[in-house]
Amino acid sequence: MKKIIRIIFLILGIILILNSIVSMILIPIHFGVTASLLIGIFLFFVFLYFNKITELIKNTKVGKTLFIFFIVGVCFFIFTESIIIFNEKREYNEKSDAIIVLGAGLLGDRVSLTLSYRLEKAIEYFKKYPDTYIVVSGGQGRNELIPEAIAMKKYLMQKGISEDKIIVEDKSTSTTENFKFSKRILDELFENKEYKVTYSTNGFHIYRAGKLAEKQGLTAYGLSAEDVWYMSITNHLREFFAVVKWWTLGY
Repeated sequence: MKKIIRIIFLILGIILILNSIVSMILIPIHFGVTASLLIGIFLFFVFLYFNKITELIKNTKVGKTLFIFFIVGVCFFIFTESIIIFNEKREYNEKSDAIIVLGAGLLGDRVSLTLSYRLEKAIEYFKKYPDTYIVVSGGQGRNELIPEAIAMKKYLMQKGISEDKIIVEDKSTSTTENFKFSKRILDELFENKEYKVTYSTNGFHIYRAGKLAEKQGLTAYGLSAEDVWYMSITNHLREFFAVVKWWTLGY
């Protein structure tokens, strides 16, 4: 049994380290990439020193205490990820008055693959409900040549979406601001009358985005776009810490 557990630590460690290396090559480094690398290295060292660690746990109070913290942490991680995954495939197929596409980074002046998935999901929804407005929401980040919303608008127009159906919000720098600033525009558009919105984001982000939308006073429903497969692990790790931050700090 010990051999099996040790091998599991080795496999998980290698997967996380390789995933972080691939991510560093293909995308800008973010917290999820760093977390994947550090956790992978930690698991690899557990594999290397497995026997010494088990002896420490067996024979010392410090070892037993650290082991308990480790088990509690793993259980909490599984619990949190279960909530994230459960909400990933949530779909909303009824008509909303507007769909907000949440920004997700650019490659220079072009939308990233992650962002293109969010836009394609919005286009799919718009084809069902062509009276809906599309709000593209995202400011200009580091290493981005233009605001995300401008690149998103260009992408939508190239896909045949009429300019008069696209609303640009190009000042936000976070999901909270995506909803906050988009709401200001929509409140003015609908003259403070009641309205419903759908938001398009990748599946891992659906749960937290919905909570942030609610906090801004929006009646909002999630539309789940697919995730980029080679970024899935790092995205989920980053989202785990983001959800914990939301639960503890409220933002």
